[in-house]
Amino acid sequence: MYASIIALVLLGLALAWTALNKSGIPAADWYVALILIGMAWISFWSRARRVMCPALPGRIVWTVRGILIYLIFQAIPLPLGVLGVLSPRRAELTRALIPILGPISSAPISVDPAAHILWLVTIAGCVAAFFLVRDLTFRLQNRVFVAILPLLLVATLEALLGLFQIAGGAEQAIGSYNSRDHYCCILEMTLPLAITFGLVFYNTKTLMPSIWPAVRAGGCWIVAGLLFLGIVFSLSRAGWIDCLVSLLVLAILILFPRTPSTGWRIGILAGGLLAACALLLIASPGAMLGRLAGTVDADSNGRIYIWQELVPLTREFRWFGAGLMGFDPVFLKYQAFVNAKRIDFAHNDFLQYLIEMGILGFLPLMACLGAVVWPIARTSWSPTRDQTRLLLVGCVGGIAALFLHSLVDFNLYIPANMFAFAWILGFGSGLTAVFATKSRVSLPEGDVLE
Repeated sequence: MYASIIALVLLGLALAWTALNKSGIPAADWYVALILIGMAWISFWSRARRVMCPALPGRIVWTVRGILIYLIFQAIPLPLGVLGVLSPRRAELTRALIPILGPISSAPISVDPAAHILWLVTIAGCVAAFFLVRDLTFRLQNRVFVAILPLLLVATLEALLGLFQIAGGAEQAIGSYNSRDHYCCILEMTLPLAITFGLVFYNTKTLMPSIWPAVRAGGCWIVAGLLFLGIVFSLSRAGWIDCLVSLLVLAILILFPRTPSTGWRIGILAGGLLAACALLLIASPGAMLGRLAGTVDADSNGRIYIWQELVPLTREFRWFGAGLMGFDPVFLKYQAFVNAKRIDFAHNDFLQYLIEMGILGFLPLMACLGAVVWPIARTSWSPTRDQTRLLLVGCVGGIAALFLHSLVDFNLYIPANMFAFAWILGFGSGLTAVFATKSRVSLPEGDVLE
């Protein structure tokens, strides 16, 4: 057990270091986090495990390995003849440099190999964190709150930093991040978990009458309130809307599975939509309402124009992509919108990964994500009273917030947010394994927390 706690502390330090140092964007700070993740792995596996988390299906594990091998392949120099077959546009770009650089006999598929390798290491570190959090969650299943505590602490600290900035006269809360949208993302991912842990603690049954469950629940809901305020005062339009949508998803997943009547479900959905609209109008600061009103103006947001200009780019790098972080150099040819401003991200994670990984890398990536998320979502829909289901509902709410925000931003290119997302995925996958084990071996209700 001590090895697991040490591993969790090291993993939490890695997340805190990443988030508090400009969200891990400086490469040196992310290297420190990777070292801490490696130390956590060594600590966890330094002793034989008596309680082992059931392995993921082999197809998922091998798909993850295949994706990492594919990304390594993108960085391997290939003869120009071979490169011309696999990626004609990349070969054309390489030949265009011959008059400047002299004879070139080989080049990788990636248009920016150095940035590609750095981001490949980033993805590998987050994959390692996912598997480690999954194992730790199962290992600590009788005190599962401990497995998510570091993430909640980091998110709470970021929320407090943002609120202190507002109290000091700042126009918006950004915490230690460079952008309000990226700052908002880590808060909206953890908010549903803070709410559901409060529900679980409040409903925990004890042998002796005690106010301790109510105290723990109140603490979680105070944290949820801080996260909510941080989101509101970040003035992030996408973050604020995603937060409300994730709360609506939370309500639906909590209430629908135990509501057999279609009429009641329609009523719950209508009530949730009305509550979300009311929060949007009532809880939004004046500056937020002004930004939301400005969204209607097409000229105020260039994302749609950027996405329109990506169509030819997806065709040119259709199969093998342009390599990780290769969007910036290859997009310059097609950038017509905001010519005075450099567009280095597509503001849509899914489109950008499609361009950089190509169809042969992007489809396995989406299949792998779906194979991990689907059991979490399916178990969260179970009508059982098991407390683990409520926590899985919180995981689904956080995942939904990230996916929605990634449609209009590049949060999965921010190391701290990708790390937090991997943590939630690992926590949800570990809880799914706990739920499956409890279904086979009947345990007392509430055992997951006692």
